[in-house]
Amino acid sequence: MPTTSDYARKGLAPLMQKFNRRNAGVGFLAAACSALALAAFPHFEHAASAQPALHFSPATINYDGHHAQVYKIVQGGTAYMPVYYVMQALNEFGCTNQWNGSSWLFSVSNSQAIDWNNLSIGTGKVALYLNQRLVSMVDPIVAIDPNSGKPTTYMPVWYVMQMLQRAGIACSWNGSQWSLANQPNLPQPAQAGLWNSAFINGDATSVSDLQMYRHHVNVLFVNAFDLHTNGTLTQDEGQVACSYAHQNGMLAIARIDSFDGSSLANLLANPQNALALAQRIVQAVVAGGYDGVNIDFEFLPAAAQVSFLSFLQQLHVLLANQDKWLTIDVPAIDDPASDTWDRAYNLQQIGEIADKEVLMSYDYSYPGSPPGPIAPLPWVVNTISYTVSQTPSAKVLLGIDTYAYDWGNSGNPTVLTLQQVDNLASQPGTTVSYNASTATPRLTYSQNGITHTVYYETPASLASRIAEVGAFALGGIAQWRIGLEDPATDQVLDSLVPAEAGGTTAPPVANATTTAVTNNTTS
Repeated sequence: MPTTSDYARKGLAPLMQKFNRRNAGVGFLAAACSALALAAFPHFEHAASAQPALHFSPATINYDGHHAQVYKIVQGGTAYMPVYYVMQALNEFGCTNQWNGSSWLFSVSNSQAIDWNNLSIGTGKVALYLNQRLVSMVDPIVAIDPNSGKPTTYMPVWYVMQMLQRAGIACSWNGSQWSLANQPNLPQPAQAGLWNSAFINGDATSVSDLQMYRHHVNVLFVNAFDLHTNGTLTQDEGQVACSYAHQNGMLAIARIDSFDGSSLANLLANPQNALALAQRIVQAVVAGGYDGVNIDFEFLPAAAQVSFLSFLQQLHVLLANQDKWLTIDVPAIDDPASDTWDRAYNLQQIGEIADKEVLMSYDYSYPGSPPGPIAPLPWVVNTISYTVSQTPSAKVLLGIDTYAYDWGNSGNPTVLTLQQVDNLASQPGTTVSYNASTATPRLTYSQNGITHTVYYETPASLASRIAEVGAFALGGIAQWRIGLEDPATDQVLDSLVPAEAGGTTAPPVANATTTAVTNNTTS
């Protein structure tokens, strides 16, 4: 999330032959979808024959370069797809799955990567199991498949997709095409483990700042592209930083931002435009040699939630097929029951799609609000607590601000670097205080008869938040941004050593009471 100063910147038959060459286990699966359908579900067959004729329409399952032309059923606003063809696609990916007439059993090799958060089992008649654990109960439809002329079980797309995404299989559905991606071989930084990541402008000056002061950064979110309202991207502005990252064993993730929520919502509401945007992003990422993309789409209205999620699913499939990371910036939510501005951002479903999430846990006070702390610790802890209740904690990167807001007599503060705050603190008449209960530094000074209040960060305030990475077993930090900090805070940021997954070396924060310093003298 940028600060104020950054806004001014920038065929079926061949497939069936292939399927029939599968092993005996797969042959059993085919039989299960036909012969067992009636035997196992006589009540479903009876229900299907008693109700008005079902409406079939063409659909496609895309996977591993194959395109299976099938028929879907839409009933009650829910899309259903034939189990048999989905199972063939999953077998291509090495995902063991078995249908026995009453349960669909899935198994993936990396059980530690499965997202078990917020399981909602439901009350359907058929069970979906993931690595021997019940994840959902659904109601299928049994009908005659127009392709084979045999009884076939059709499953609701949405529930199957939720299970696949929990297992780390990227998939998307746009109403007529179900696309699945193989497990990606995502690139890793030389210093593996926790992500000590930072946002950076793509120019040489920013790279020089990084080179001079930061030593444990292993992932760079490069300000590479802006998104125009017509869905096109600006020219790549991140090649200097991208090249530096790769020369030094870092990942380079291209950041793409948009802050026009209304225009973006209109763009994503059109499925063709949304798919074109996803394709355009992947083309730009691949052409630029980036290791993935960071999506920072802000101020979306609540009505855009479904189209935003659909776009992210399509983007994830395309990126996974290229072995690229999908990282998504998400808002800091501490009161989900009463907050209304963030309803477009379903953290549970975003967490199932994203490879990593950047929790923008800053700007508690912001341009237009009364003066106040940028990231008070109790609020930050609450936002982390809610986020990890919706998303696997290892996916979450804690956003860290390294800038200051200077409020004068207007509601819009000036953005300062921490080095500028250091300079102010040394001036006569300046008062500095620190509230240890909220880990909040504060500075006041007068200029031309106007009292200024500055909220900013210090090594102590940042250390208190970096400690939460270990407390919540988060995936790391994401600093906004290189070039705004000072040498002292750089040292604290570098205290999070990537190789030390599950912990940090952040210095302890003294349990001090509020203090005030005037002209560097305690008062």
